[in-house]
Amino acid sequence: MPDGRDVSKIVKGAGGEVRIFEINIGKNGLIGTPTKQLADNGMHRYVEVSIGNEVRIYDNFHPDGILKNDYIKEIGGIINGRIIEGEELIKSAKLIK
Repeated sequence: MPDGRDVSKIVKGAGGEVRIFEINIGKNGLIGTPTKQLADNGMHRYVEVSIGNEVRIYDNFHPDGILKNDYIKEIGGIINGRIIEGEELIKSAKLIK
């Protein structure tokens, strides 16, 4: 099985792009889906892979990837009683690499 560097080379060779993002909503923030907790420390990293018009997200709960639009609908966060919708989480994510 190829490692991340090999996959990145393959994607880039196909004209795609691989970027790593980090969501950080603050200490003690919860990030997750309706059925899975992704983080209880306010931070979560994911990999975004773009090839052509398709953008997929990969993380520890989506090892096979999920369309970015579906990920946005699925993910959410909460900090200090404030609910953060997926679209805001993704927009606030910082590019790591």
